[in-house]
Amino acid sequence: MKPIVYFIVCFLITVIHSCKCKDRYDCPSLSTGELALLNYTSADTIKFINAVGQFLIFPFENTSVSQPYSAQACKQADIGCSCDYTCESTGSALFIGDSTRNGTRSLSYDIKETGRSFGEYSASSLVFTFDVFDFSGKINLIDSLLLFPGDSLASSISLGNHTYSNVHVVAYDTSQVYFQNKKIWKVYFTKTDGIIGFWDRQTQTVFYRP
Repeated sequence: MKPIVYFIVCFLITVIHSCKCKDRYDCPSLSTGELALLNYTSADTIKFINAVGQFLIFPFENTSVSQPYSAQACKQADIGCSCDYTCESTGSALFIGDSTRNGTRSLSYDIKETGRSFGEYSASSLVFTFDVFDFSGKINLIDSLLLFPGDSLASSISLGNHTYSNVHVVAYDTSQVYFQNKKIWKVYFTKTDGIIGFWDRQTQTVFYRP
């Protein structure tokens, strides 16, 4: 029995101290297409207008984007290694408006991508979250057909003089108590233009890009 016990002990020691994963793994920043939604400078503003000529203006405030990085893949576990190749890349942009709704005056964009970097990087989740005054929503950017509850995808929508394709429509159910006092209850979004319009209950109008 002693040789068997000795063999088992040697095997466990070998497994515990021999991680087969590479020492570090690389995670990218957001892609060029994703960064386009955050591509603003201090001189930029986002403007919306309604059918009676009222404007809502959101001057650019700040932006931040995570940088590419490398990380330790493996940690020693009870038996062998515990290896995690999960990457996370983020970006955000903030605009402060010239009007308020329910005490809020901001418009913000946030993008978060998660993926796996094992050999070749592969994104598994890409979510765009946003705030328009008192409205908060999120959109799945990897699979347009994967909608969150209450959302829809319109093949074409006209707002003002513009017609947009593949429009995400994110809406609150204002019959629910939690949403009854929300001033913004529906938002329109495209992957190329970001927020293109929203319904405002304070003026009972749709605001859209000029």
